Amino acid sequence: MTGHYASLTDLENCSRAFMSNEYVYDDIKLRVQSGFFNPDYPAPIKRNHFVLDLDAYIDFPHLINNAESYFKRLHGTIERKFEELITDKLRDDILNG
Repeated sequence: MTGHYASLTDLENCSRAFMSNEYVYDDIKLRVQSGFFNPDYPAPIKRNHFVLDLDAYIDFPHLINNAESYFKRLHGTIERKFEELITDKLRDDILNG
C-alpha cells in the first residue's frame, strides 16, 4: 500500500500522497484510500502519518426495512478487505511497536 510513495520522483517536494482503489461486490461498492495525509500540508511530507480509509456503500434506492441487512453486509465487506490489507508484520509493528 505504500510502495507508490517510495517510487515517486521529486519526493522531497511531495506534500500529499494518496492512492485510491474502487471495488464492486454485487450491489456493494467499496472505496479504499491509503497514503500519507500530511498534517503539515501544504508543506512537503516530513512525518510518516499513514491513513487507511475504507468506505462501502450502495447507490440505489432501497426500502428502509432493508437498512439493517445492508449495514451488516457493508460492515462485513469493509472488515474482509481491511483484514486482507493489514499484514501480520504491520499488525505486529502497530501492536508491539
